[in-house]
Amino acid sequence: AVWIREVFFPVPPDADAETKASIRAAAEDLRANLLAGADFPALAAVLAHTPELRQVAGDQGYLPLHALPYLE
Repeated sequence: AVWIREVFFPVPPDADAETKASIRAAAEDLRANLLAGADFPALAAVLAHTPELRQVAGDQGYLPLHALPYLE
């Protein structure tokens, strides 16, 4: 199992280049803030993609490796 805290930036399958660039810029901005020392839970409470994840500041707790395809 792994402990997951995340902010996920979903990209719609039909997203155009401008939308993809905007989503990428938001992700890069988050990364830059974290590298500069920003508090992950505080940012995740605002930026997480669902209300449930915002409420727990992106903390999904421990998940088995097979729980999400990208963990395998």
